[in-house]
Amino acid sequence: MIHDKAYVARSVSLGFMSLTLVAGLIILFAAPGPTNALLFAAGADGGVRHGFAFAGAVATGYVAAVLMLGILAAPLLIAAPPLVEALRLAASVYLAAIAWRMWGSTVGETSSGKTTVISPTGIAVATLLNPKGLIITLTLLPPETFGSMPKAFVALALIAVFSAAAGALWLLLGAHASRTLRRAGGRRLANRGSAAILGAFAAALAASALAG
Repeated sequence: MIHDKAYVARSVSLGFMSLTLVAGLIILFAAPGPTNALLFAAGADGGVRHGFAFAGAVATGYVAAVLMLGILAAPLLIAAPPLVEALRLAASVYLAAIAWRMWGSTVGETSSGKTTVISPTGIAVATLLNPKGLIITLTLLPPETFGSMPKAFVALALIAVFSAAAGALWLLLGAHASRTLRRAGGRRLANRGSAAILGAFAAALAASALAG
């Protein structure tokens, strides 16, 4: 009987954690951020042909970031808030570099069909630098998450699924915006319009980081 009660209590706790985590993840992943800005630009640059690869890169990046932060870095980041701002600044510099390359790009795809500016690896790097990983680790996940295999598995699975879904949505939005810009002024306008959006976001992220 005692064993049954303990099992029920663990099940209820796991279910409650899942519901609250899902709500938080939906809001967080839907919001604009470094990864979503880059996905939007990737959709504008090359459409959704490689959508599965980009969505997988997002999921991989977030899972890796949460694992590293949750197991290794969270105590250090809590003790040293400037490191959080350094992450945001690094993400902004990375996005600005991508925006610069997009601005000067005149060819969207190579003969192999891969985009010339943004790759799944680039998306994964941006996601590792994304402050959202820190928010997930420190505010959405209970402190005991990585002390329990079932809780850790459920949390990481939910993060992977919802980040990939949100990534696919932002990729689609970028592809739609690119089609609109192409109709208005061709491929070059589409590239530069997407680069301008990405650059503006990078500048806003840098200003926020420097303001502390």
